[in-house]
Amino acid sequence: MVCFKAPTTNKDKSNVNDIIDKDLLESLTSHDKNVDVSPEYVEPNKALQPELTQDEKQKLKELIHRIGELQKELDHQKDYEKHLKDLEKKITTQTKYVTKPPVAMQTYLLGKDELITKHLNDQQTLPDYYVYKIPRLFFYGQESQYNASLIGLPTHHHEFELVLQRISYLSQETEYVKYMYKREAAETVQSVIKIIIKPEKPLQSSQTWQHYTNCFMQILKDKKQQHIEHFDEYITNKSKLLTDQVITDTNFKPRPELEKNVVHYKKSNLFTDEMEKIKYEAFVEFIKQQIFPSQQQVDKELSKESIKVLNDFIKKKKEELRTERIYEGLNAKHFQLISKLLQRITLYYHCFQLQLPLFESAPDLLKKIDENTVIAISTSTGSGKSTLLPALLIAEGYDRVLVTQPRRLPCTSICDRVNSTMTSNEDSERIAGWAVSGDEHDIKSPILYLTDGLLKEQLLHDEDLITDQTKLNKSIVFFLDEIHERSINIDLCLALLVRLLTKKPYLQSKMKLVISSATLDSSVPALFLQKIKMLRFGEFKMPKLGTLYPVKKHKRPNDNLITLVQELNKKRQRNEQILCFVSSTAEALRGPRLLQEVSSGAIIAYSLIQSQSATEQQMNIEHGSIFFSTTVAETSLTFPSLRYVIDTGMVKIPKYDLKMKQTVLEKVRVAESTIKQRLGRLGRTQPGDYYALYDFKVDEKKFPTAQICQSELTTIELSLRKSPAQEDLNKIKKFLPDEPPQAAIDMALAKLRRVGVVNPAPDESFTKDGDGIAKLPDLGSVEMSKAVFSALTRYKCGRDLIAIASVLGVLNTSDVLSTLPKRYKSTDGDFMTLLNVMNEVLEAEKSMGPRQFKLQQFCQQKGLEKAYQTLNQACRRYKTLEKSFSISKDYRNQAQIQSGKWESIAKALLEGYSDNVFVSLKELQLRKHQYTCYQSSEPDVEVAVLDSHSTLNRSINSAPVSLIVTRDILRTSSVRAKAILSFVGEIKPSWIQYEVERKIKLNDTEQEKLNTENILSTAKRIFPDAHVELNHNVLSINGSSGSVLKFELFVLQKLVEDMVFSLSSHAPPNSEAHETFQRNTQGILKMLHIFNPMKWRWENEAQVKINVEQSPTDQLKITVSGRNSNNRLVREEFLELSVWLRNCVVIRTPNSGLPPRLLIPQVRHRYLDIEERISHVTDSKRTTIDLWNGLEGPKATRETRMEVVAWFAVCQFGCKLEGGFVRDWIVGHYIQRPEGQHADPSTWISRTPNAAGVQLPILNNAVTPADLDCHLSAFKYFDIDKFLDAMHKYQIECEVTREQWRYILLFDEHAKTGPFMMDLIEPHVALTHDRVDFDVNNLSLEKDYTKELGMRVDIESVPYSIELETIVDRIRRKELKILRPSDDLLEKRLKKMVNVRHWSVKDPSVYVIPKPPNKYLVALAPIPPSSDLYKDLVKQLQVIPNIQIIKMEIIRNPGTEDLYLGMKKLIQKQLKDGNVNEKELFHGTTGKGIDGIRDYGYDNRYYGANTAKGDWGHGTYFSPNPGSHPHSHTAPNDQDQSRVLYYNKVLLGRIYEMNKLDRELQSAPVKFHSVYGTHPGRPDDDEYIIYWYGQALPYIKITYKA
Repeated sequence: MVCFKAPTTNKDKSNVNDIIDKDLLESLTSHDKNVDVSPEYVEPNKALQPELTQDEKQKLKELIHRIGELQKELDHQKDYEKHLKDLEKKITTQTKYVTKPPVAMQTYLLGKDELITKHLNDQQTLPDYYVYKIPRLFFYGQESQYNASLIGLPTHHHEFELVLQRISYLSQETEYVKYMYKREAAETVQSVIKIIIKPEKPLQSSQTWQHYTNCFMQILKDKKQQHIEHFDEYITNKSKLLTDQVITDTNFKPRPELEKNVVHYKKSNLFTDEMEKIKYEAFVEFIKQQIFPSQQQVDKELSKESIKVLNDFIKKKKEELRTERIYEGLNAKHFQLISKLLQRITLYYHCFQLQLPLFESAPDLLKKIDENTVIAISTSTGSGKSTLLPALLIAEGYDRVLVTQPRRLPCTSICDRVNSTMTSNEDSERIAGWAVSGDEHDIKSPILYLTDGLLKEQLLHDEDLITDQTKLNKSIVFFLDEIHERSINIDLCLALLVRLLTKKPYLQSKMKLVISSATLDSSVPALFLQKIKMLRFGEFKMPKLGTLYPVKKHKRPNDNLITLVQELNKKRQRNEQILCFVSSTAEALRGPRLLQEVSSGAIIAYSLIQSQSATEQQMNIEHGSIFFSTTVAETSLTFPSLRYVIDTGMVKIPKYDLKMKQTVLEKVRVAESTIKQRLGRLGRTQPGDYYALYDFKVDEKKFPTAQICQSELTTIELSLRKSPAQEDLNKIKKFLPDEPPQAAIDMALAKLRRVGVVNPAPDESFTKDGDGIAKLPDLGSVEMSKAVFSALTRYKCGRDLIAIASVLGVLNTSDVLSTLPKRYKSTDGDFMTLLNVMNEVLEAEKSMGPRQFKLQQFCQQKGLEKAYQTLNQACRRYKTLEKSFSISKDYRNQAQIQSGKWESIAKALLEGYSDNVFVSLKELQLRKHQYTCYQSSEPDVEVAVLDSHSTLNRSINSAPVSLIVTRDILRTSSVRAKAILSFVGEIKPSWIQYEVERKIKLNDTEQEKLNTENILSTAKRIFPDAHVELNHNVLSINGSSGSVLKFELFVLQKLVEDMVFSLSSHAPPNSEAHETFQRNTQGILKMLHIFNPMKWRWENEAQVKINVEQSPTDQLKITVSGRNSNNRLVREEFLELSVWLRNCVVIRTPNSGLPPRLLIPQVRHRYLDIEERISHVTDSKRTTIDLWNGLEGPKATRETRMEVVAWFAVCQFGCKLEGGFVRDWIVGHYIQRPEGQHADPSTWISRTPNAAGVQLPILNNAVTPADLDCHLSAFKYFDIDKFLDAMHKYQIECEVTREQWRYILLFDEHAKTGPFMMDLIEPHVALTHDRVDFDVNNLSLEKDYTKELGMRVDIESVPYSIELETIVDRIRRKELKILRPSDDLLEKRLKKMVNVRHWSVKDPSVYVIPKPPNKYLVALAPIPPSSDLYKDLVKQLQVIPNIQIIKMEIIRNPGTEDLYLGMKKLIQKQLKDGNVNEKELFHGTTGKGIDGIRDYGYDNRYYGANTAKGDWGHGTYFSPNPGSHPHSHTAPNDQDQSRVLYYNKVLLGRIYEMNKLDRELQSAPVKFHSVYGTHPGRPDDDEYIIYWYGQALPYIKITYKA
């Protein structure tokens, strides 16, 4: 028996006794004790015992036998015990039997106890007693450290040692097999590791690949270990199966059996098969580690749909890796495929992370792209089409995606955004690159963002861009983004791609075309469907989705932009941003200045415009919170915290006018597609608010007009013709979404012919010059190409023109010129100034070397910091051009020739820019600082001014440059049609050679002068190259432009002559009109400076010089020096003045009237609103923002806009504002609008011709306030152009009409607030406006009197005494007092005031005449026969038989008026009731009395009262009946038989009535003031008699016949 005893820790070996059966020993011992075995038999006592029976005897016998047997057994037992004792002495215990390796005992022997014991028993026969006792085998220990103890005989121990040896050998053989297999597996693993970790050419250096390899290595390590362990287990198990043989068969060799097992194992368990699983499991593990855990780290809330899309894609890619055979293998190419798959799935995950709306629709969109060749997609702004879709396409396995953008900046900014969101910071290889003209970065990246212009060039010139030989895994995707902008390049790209697919339909299998926009014009999809047969075309319209965050819209059409920005700035959070979309670069630059001005520097805003570099724009966005932007921010820029968008809804676009043959900058409303783009800027990172400052219906214009349909096409035509395909617009137009007008194409061809690029029709091939130009790189325009070509081939200044072209090619505005230090500025103009800068930069780089040269540092040293961005771009462009020319066989040498001479450079420029030659209008005897293009025969066809930044700009007092060539002509038709000339150079007439025809219009005198003074013959002799023809008062000059210009200037100078004339009344010498004219002329002679504004105007506008002086006969002598046609116009102005001087009663002085004053304290507090409105017009310190608020603010109205225009007139141009606007708005605050059919402001203006046939605008009578009446300053020149410039700056529409004595200006004719007008009256004419219709019209405003009101005519003084406060009160009550006798004009105005505007008339009327000059005692003002006063007096005078009224005149005599008022006060004091009893009575006179009474009143020294006594003594007699005594006291004049009556105001006071004659009466009785003499029975002869000098005031002189 073999026993297994668990090992103990306290006992290492067993005693022999431990293995003897103790029960047996005990039984043996007990047997000895109970059985007494004696050697002798003792007979029992028979006496005591009974005799045995037979049975007993038998039993006894058997017992004795048994005892014998027992004795034998006992003896045998003793022998056995002895044998056992002998064996026991041989039994030994051997402990700590071990195997080598020790673990083999555990592996192979544990559990083999019985087999080993049996095997040991077989080695020696043992007594039965020991059969199960020995050998006895014990295993004890722990883990792999098992020992064996054996109790047995020496034979057992020897054999057991042999068994252990054989088991050790088996273990060693097994381990060897394991080692060999492990080494083989390690070699396989190492070969894979070498591929993915340290290959000769890295598969992928990205962090993504690193993460995958980490997963792969970990799994590989685990799997390798598992595989080895599995093999170990397998081979161990197989080796265990050999254990019995090893134990029992001393000759057994295990290795062959083991090797058989290895071979069998490899057949079903290849490690290479395991490696395929490892690749897949690493892929899955990568997703678990890098994708799914990262979902929890996404800041945005994850949509269920997006998670599903991601999971579906991942599932798809996992299945692809698991099933596609292309991934099977352990070579580099197989891991390269996994690398790409990883990149694709990582891209997909990065797309998912952005949580853009498009991602949820990605499966449908990608499916449509896969199924179609062309797909048009329309998605919401911010959906991710520009950033997300290209990455998704790469993730789907497309070979490359070319994404176009309309501008340079989006290419770089979107590319950076894609790289930052689609790759990790550790990635050395970017997913996207960009390319723009002259610069590029990572252009071999899977995604390439490039300008649509660059793609157009590639489609035109790169015939290998995509061919049938192009090797691709899937397809190339052409992704045309922002199609809705419909730029020229976008349309041309579309046309070229349509043409490509039409001519090469087999390319449909190699390319995809995605045309994309937030909104898509239907004409674009229609183009492909109609032009390309069998085209697989699809459309994808993503449902209009909400933004990631809510966006609220606000309509604020009346708000001022700056005010709204201030409002939002107050409530925005610290990091929130405000973006304002404005119409132009000028507005984008002005906005921050205005905001800084109004906030006193507290609010800083930034401009975002096209000319800025991406770095500058990004810096502005990073540092700023408020931005004013053009269209550049619609799609190009990313705002991290944009909260508010303010949209003006307007944009300025260049538009080619086919009739004018020029491009103008026109302000138009934006299309719905653009508004969606702007609105889509919000809701991306936080909730947003959109403020619409427009009121038009958004959906009325869905898409912008295609630029190619409204652009000048010459440069496009040339670029098409230069291409290898030699296309042109006539050929390619059928592929365009919208065909440009044929007239525009024809004009482009005509221009190419004119500059000598193409031959005349029908050939229309390139000329010799055209062929040369076609070999040049793209220089931006036909003009510059021709100029550079001429510089290279004719004028030996190629390098100069290339440098100039480089810098001009990156300049859209001339602002940089004003930033340049003075030392760079050339007297030759802007071209040489820019060349000076470029030369210094290029020379510095050449001397220092490109690597050491730092442009930014150079600019800082040279004071060019503000020009750094421009110069940086210019240098890049120069290097691009330099590289192109360096590889040119035709121009390599010429491109290096540097002249530095302006004449050569100018002549080269003139070759290209011959249409851009401008001559100063001063030379043509027109405006001093304006220019006109020297092409047209009409000098007024195009008027231009120099850009304010130009180096050739001159002060107003300096003579302008005579002749210039310009690169840019910026025209605008939005408010004011005047061109701006940018980048100009001064040239000489002899340098210009193009053919031109000029026509000079002449009057008869000028034509006669040309002939009689031999001017033409002289000019022909001096300028023989000019061909001249004179017909019908038109002088035509043809020939070379230089000769024609010299001829024209010579003729114009010779036509200048002097015209001398004196101003006369054109009235009979002794007439009142003549006397009035003479009196007023005397006044004018004392202030001849009043004509200075007129003189300045004529000299500035027509180079006409005027001299006004006093002649020896005290007349106005005028000398005019100019062309006869202009001189006549000047004379007509003076003739118009003579009319005013005849009709004017009293000539005023510039400072006459009542100076502005405050209202008296007693009433002032009631009219504080008036003072506020006064300040709106007169406060010169008003800020720009105040003005903008008045024009476009939330409370802006027609009236506030009128205030702004008035402010400019008063505060900027020195005018004085008078009349209706002061009355109705400033004081009255009245507004009235027409009703019915004229309620629409567009109907308020009608037009009627004046005497000269000029159509004058007329405003509807019901509009209140109506217009602005301004008197021009007598002390400064009013430049109407500068005034219009100011209006243009503030976007105020203005139309000007000139009459001989005033400007009539119509404002806001098309504004929603309604039109209004302004009269600007010349100061010399304003002095003749001495009468005022109504007292309420007499108020005036002047500069910097911010609370005061003045009066144009002083009516506060006696005798009128109408106080300013009274007028203000009447205006508030809509009451008026008539201040002059009525005539047709006054009646018309009165009816408008009463019937239309609902004013009431305050009686009685007061007839106001200004004081006569000090030299004169009296002034007479005729009373119109149509007036009520005239008519009333005529009725009273009918009592005189056969009366014929010649005239009635109101008398203004300050001396007699003062006397009369003094007498009136005296009499008032003498009367208790104060009633002076004033009556209006007639008095007749004759002879000297006529003038005496007029000049001195009723002083008997002058009117003859002392020569006779009346019925009631020596006094002055008056009667209410002119037909009695008054008429009888008159006498006919000897010359014309006229008579004179005076109508008087008489102070009768207390009257003493007398019916008895008293010829000796000297005065009225005491306490009486007058006498009423009656004739009993003859009441018509009753008379009033006064006796005090000054008691009567003659105020109307009546001249009549009877």
